[in-house]
Amino acid sequence: MKTSKKIIITVSLLLLLLLLALVLFLKNANTPITSQQTEEHQEEYEEEPEEDMLPEEFFDPKTLNNEELAEYKKWRNTLENTGYKFTNYDVLTSSETEFLKFDNIEEAPNQYAYANNAITGSWHQKNLTLFDDSGFRADGSTYDPVNEELYVVSFAGHLYKIDESAPIKWSLRNHKKNLLGDDFNGINLPDNSFRLLHQKANGPMEFSDDEGRNWIDANGAFFQSSWNYKTLVNKTPSGRKITAHGGSYINGTAYDRLFISTDYGLNYTESSIRFKKSDFEVSINKPHSSNTIYCFARRKSDSKILVYKMGESDNDFSLLHTTTQSFSAINSVFGSYVNNATHFYISSGNKLFYSNNEGLTWLQTNSNNDRPVTEVHPTQPNICYKGFVELFMSTDYGATWSKNNHYLSSYYVWDLQHMKTYDKENGDHFTFAGFDFGSFYTSNPMLWNSWTSINSGSPNIMAYDATTSEINDKIYTANQDRGSQGFIDIPNSDNIYNAAREANTDVLRVQVSNDESSVWFWYYYGTIGRASVTNGGDYRTVVRKDFYSSWWATSMVPSPNTNEDAIYIPAGGNKLNKYTYQNGTITQSFHPFVFPGPPISFAYSKINTNRWYVGLKNGGLMFSANGGQSFSTSNYSGPWPRQDDSHRKRRTVIATSPTDESTVYFAGKGNIFLESKDGGLTFSNKNTGLNVARITDLAVSPNGKYVFASCETDGAWVYSTEENRWYKMDGFHLPNVQFTDVQFIKSKNLVRFATYGSGVLDFKINEDLLSISKNESKSPSIKVVPNPTSGIFEIKTNTISDKVNIDLYSENGTLLSRKNYKQQNGKISLDLTNQSNGMYILKMHLEKTHTIKVVKN
Repeated sequence: MKTSKKIIITVSLLLLLLLLALVLFLKNANTPITSQQTEEHQEEYEEEPEEDMLPEEFFDPKTLNNEELAEYKKWRNTLENTGYKFTNYDVLTSSETEFLKFDNIEEAPNQYAYANNAITGSWHQKNLTLFDDSGFRADGSTYDPVNEELYVVSFAGHLYKIDESAPIKWSLRNHKKNLLGDDFNGINLPDNSFRLLHQKANGPMEFSDDEGRNWIDANGAFFQSSWNYKTLVNKTPSGRKITAHGGSYINGTAYDRLFISTDYGLNYTESSIRFKKSDFEVSINKPHSSNTIYCFARRKSDSKILVYKMGESDNDFSLLHTTTQSFSAINSVFGSYVNNATHFYISSGNKLFYSNNEGLTWLQTNSNNDRPVTEVHPTQPNICYKGFVELFMSTDYGATWSKNNHYLSSYYVWDLQHMKTYDKENGDHFTFAGFDFGSFYTSNPMLWNSWTSINSGSPNIMAYDATTSEINDKIYTANQDRGSQGFIDIPNSDNIYNAAREANTDVLRVQVSNDESSVWFWYYYGTIGRASVTNGGDYRTVVRKDFYSSWWATSMVPSPNTNEDAIYIPAGGNKLNKYTYQNGTITQSFHPFVFPGPPISFAYSKINTNRWYVGLKNGGLMFSANGGQSFSTSNYSGPWPRQDDSHRKRRTVIATSPTDESTVYFAGKGNIFLESKDGGLTFSNKNTGLNVARITDLAVSPNGKYVFASCETDGAWVYSTEENRWYKMDGFHLPNVQFTDVQFIKSKNLVRFATYGSGVLDFKINEDLLSISKNESKSPSIKVVPNPTSGIFEIKTNTISDKVNIDLYSENGTLLSRKNYKQQNGKISLDLTNQSNGMYILKMHLEKTHTIKVVKN
């Protein structure tokens, strides 16, 4: 019997070699669909630095000592003695049977109070549709094969259910957790409902019976140090079974461990096999169309792989065979069950191996493979997939590869992050793929033109920065991969905002200037670009020029002269850089003052634009009272906010008060928030109640009473100047995500936050933060100079509004104009030069409407 088996194996391998030779000779006629890349789809590309989402807190017991170590050992001993019991199901009020249900759970009301209840309001997220129905990054998924429902995990780890029949296809289930990819799965219960499964990075398995809204810890499994790897589900003769592969310490030694549940994820028992991490490298796989789980353990001492098998009727794994070949690594394992044979691919370093006999023997099909295989075809074992920048397909067992040339059907895509094929109950299959350019699926992954988009309504912009043109009611975001998306702040009837592609590729910063009529972009490769706000929406209209190197940025600040189409950048050398757009060209100039170190942040008072503030890379802040002609150094002796060199917003940040020209705020890395009341000469640290690692941006309410902060991984905060205290802005409607930018939108009395993974969030405020409160209000001083006038005149006022609505009427009451005027240094300029002589009536809309008579002669 053994001799016959060897003959069969040898013959099969010879046939496979002949097949490979034939395939290579013919070069395979199944070539991918290609599209001529027009200018519209040209992209600048360079792989961006790895970004961090918000994983569960990493914990390594080897970092403990003394009392902490003793407490940890005591806790572990108790936990192990109970068999890793985390939950007593008998006392759960939601437990109606052995399966837990969460029925009639009311969603938290969208009303919040912050700053000791002084500020109340509601949160609102922007759901977007892009110009080509593409979208934003997805990193994971799972599928309910009985009810045919797909769940997708965004880059930030947030869970959505896809509803293709709805205008907003992305229906949020949980944005408080941070899920990953393979450690996330699901299992159908006996009543056909779907239970979601998840491995904690530091803790037990957990499950959810309400589509991920609420989670309960399971018993018997335990993971540490972010060793939460993969969860698989397979059918058994009586139901379904779960296998979870992860790692944890046992008596101080790190192990790869396998846990098995036969009661649908309530309780787990450990497999009889476990592997020391110092001795083995482990991966598990369930081949497509199979109910068998395989475990591959590469022994580091001789680089051989031990193949274990647990069939649908088995209670545990048993050793199937040990390979004769050596493998340098196990980077990925994928398999399929076709024609009564189990096929596997193993990516091992830059080599690719294939087996058609459950891993007994292996054929090396490629020795120069740049990426691990990421999926295999469920019914054609000669086809496999890999990719990142593009999606690649091989039809000859990985020997040669063809690429999709950035197209799936008509969708232009980059950067594959996740790909998974699901087995349906009727024996069919479909494949889901998540790119930095959105989410797509197909029932025939061989055909590049068969993919369908499911991106409409996804809010998951990964925004480095954002800005708003209030005059034009337009929002701009600066995004990883998706360039700059610009959209009018008015949704359609489905509550979806239609976004326009303002700029291509990765944009790190975005800013408006020239009285908000121009928008500026800072691209990842150091190019500065400019476009029109009113005539934008097309990346081809951007005028741009290279100035900097790649993957770093400070900030862009509009020129203090609102009539100038220019921005300032505190970067490069020891001077402020200025970029001016004129006659279709961007020119660079330098402010003459030479700082004692490189500037990294810049701001000026909106009340008195001669007050300038500059933060230096080597620490500290300098201030000017004469428009930057000269600067003085602040004499604060405490610790200054710090900064990191990065393309992220990790430099220091400066904000000025809209009610007091001498008040300025300074923050950055560290739990530090400095306030100066004397124009930057002295500072004090106002961090009472604050608990953050970094402040990325600041915005002051128009009445000067509140300072809002985006604090990266620590979320959104607000500071009450009257209470001298910080408050965390939290609640059900706020996602667990990185907050990168904050603006106060005066025209709508709201605070706007940008995030790296949940797009744009607005907090609509109920209270009036636009002006001084009634008990402090003063009658505005309004004076027209000169009056009478020959044409040009000024309105001088002590109001604090940046912009004032003024209606101009003729003497007989005819409305001549209705405009929003910019106020600078307490002055508003108007012009009657083109009007005939006579008396005119101005209605100036402040807290109250004030009527002014002006005579032209």
